[in-house]
Amino acid sequence: MGRATLDSSPVTVSDAPPPDPASTTRGAGAAVPSKLAQHLGTVISDRYRLVELIATGGMGAVYKAEHLLLRKWVAVKLLHPQTKNLPDQVLRFEREAIAGGHLQHPNIASATDFGRLPDGSFFLVLEYVRGYPLEDVIRGGPIPAPRVVKIVRQIAAALAAAHERGVIHRDIKPHNIMLDPGQGDLVKVIDFGLAKVPLDRFETTAGESGGASGGRGLHRAITQRDMVFGTVAYMAPEAAGGMDKVDERSDLYAVGIVIYELLAGRHPFDATDRIELFRKQCTTPPPPLKLRAPGVEVPPNLEAMVMRLLRKDPAQRFESARELLEALDHALSPTSAPSSSASLDNPRDSMTGQAPGGPLITDAARAARRDLATTAAALPAPLKPPPPPRPPSPAQPGTARPPSPPQVAPPQVPPPQAALSSPRPGGSSVFAWVELRKRRRRLWAIGASMALAVVSIVAFLLLRSAPASDEAAGLLADSAGASPGHSSGAPAASGAPAAASPQDRERLIETVKYKEWSSGEEVLIRLLQSDPAAFREGGVKKAAAMIAVKVAFRADARGEQVFEALEKKLGAEGLDVLYEMVSAHGGTKGADRAMEILRRPDVLGRMSPPLKIAVELRNAPCNQKAGLFKRAAREGDERVALVLELLKPPQCKPKVGQCCFRNEPALEQAMTILRARPRSQP
Repeated sequence: MGRATLDSSPVTVSDAPPPDPASTTRGAGAAVPSKLAQHLGTVISDRYRLVELIATGGMGAVYKAEHLLLRKWVAVKLLHPQTKNLPDQVLRFEREAIAGGHLQHPNIASATDFGRLPDGSFFLVLEYVRGYPLEDVIRGGPIPAPRVVKIVRQIAAALAAAHERGVIHRDIKPHNIMLDPGQGDLVKVIDFGLAKVPLDRFETTAGESGGASGGRGLHRAITQRDMVFGTVAYMAPEAAGGMDKVDERSDLYAVGIVIYELLAGRHPFDATDRIELFRKQCTTPPPPLKLRAPGVEVPPNLEAMVMRLLRKDPAQRFESARELLEALDHALSPTSAPSSSASLDNPRDSMTGQAPGGPLITDAARAARRDLATTAAALPAPLKPPPPPRPPSPAQPGTARPPSPPQVAPPQVPPPQAALSSPRPGGSSVFAWVELRKRRRRLWAIGASMALAVVSIVAFLLLRSAPASDEAAGLLADSAGASPGHSSGAPAASGAPAAASPQDRERLIETVKYKEWSSGEEVLIRLLQSDPAAFREGGVKKAAAMIAVKVAFRADARGEQVFEALEKKLGAEGLDVLYEMVSAHGGTKGADRAMEILRRPDVLGRMSPPLKIAVELRNAPCNQKAGLFKRAAREGDERVALVLELLKPPQCKPKVGQCCFRNEPALEQAMTILRARPRSQP
């Protein structure tokens, strides 16, 4: 039976009224309250006939309804009339409607209508989702890993679409994820009632706002800084600091809990009350899946991915749903995943314990080093040669003679029965011992070969690329007979930033290719400080934009340093990088920040004409864009052509509020002129 949800059973910690009801009754089998039953059979807005109660809550109810004109099923969410005295609830309901109307994705239940009834209540018409909530699947116990990956991939795709429009769900949980086995486990993410919705991205007119609020107060913040709400069992640790700390990675934390429950059939933490549960969420590492679900086999890459999603520090999780989708491509692989999901469980180097930012080492090198470590750990200790005894040093007058070196006992070989059990004592144990000796020799040969391969790879990479840190510089200096901290015999200035090398431009591009973000940040900062001309190259500009998007998630001075340099120190090249962030990475936190900078009047005054018209076209409301088309043809470049292309059918979707110009002569003329104009060199 199809279901929808009215609310999220959230917990609210705030002095303000709770944003949603605290309980929900789902399913038609529940007793129908008389006040809600009286709506059954009625027709609202002249076209929706309510036929069945699906869910109830403190603020209203959800009904299965028939669209009388289109002859199809829909879900109608109906608020109680008394909610008109709760303006914040009405505003939140309206924002849910706006989000549902604009997020058009196969894995998101879309909204198709919104309005107000004569009694003062509001209604929202949603896509009717068949199937059942994911929580029903979890109650049945662990499910196989391939099915988990198939389900989670759809959840991640839905969140990627929402996050790229700036919408953060803030209440991802099995209750809000519908599954339709009849359509091959089709997933629908529902209930954006607690979502953060950036209304400015969904404006279609200049300063006009209609809807339930008539535009009054629609843009004001309704989530107080100290307010905490959501479902505790899926709430990320950073939510303890208030909802302003919650971002896209908080949704991904909730996805990690959902995956854990699907694989183990139970939540990672046990607790007697909500406070204790949230305390564990904030402080206790999640237990390995084999401890919560003995006997369940989970691919190592998949478990490592889950543990990374459940990191307490948001910076150590995946930074976007798109990155999670890349990791899911390799979650079932028995071998190490490519760069997108390398080092899933530990952001530090698995061999040295060093934080990222050292020499650029490819994932192949890391995999070889890990294999070498595994092989070395498996080698029997008695076969390791003992260290040679040191000769005793002569005693000095007035000093005590040093003790004699300890006697090294010959290696003790374990009896064959201890090393390799045999069902028959006696003769069969001799063959077991011979087999053990052969196995040990093979392991030593494999270890030696892998060690040689690793040394070759590391040496090649270090000689091929410029050092990414002082430690790397010291390593290269040592190999050349120089002292660390010196280059070519000249001492480095103490405390001065390292100057960019000729190889840093190529190196910046490689760090993006191999997703070595920390190393990329260091190279980017060097180029920003001492090689501004590098950003005239198209490849460097694209790589810089990608790394700056990652830097935007940082809460330290490095993020401020990068954005300040792009805005103020690089001139036109820096502004071009900021626009590349907006154009190529729209919807991310970094792109939002870049657009805020580009909108400033003082920054607009410093732009080149092509960049300025591109920014103005993006910012202008629909009813003002047409007035910019002639100027776009006169001053624009390929960036402007791309913006104009998105305003033409079928790229635009007017039904979801996007600006769309059909049969517009000025637009067609501008496109013709821009296509004929030579492209700028990358």
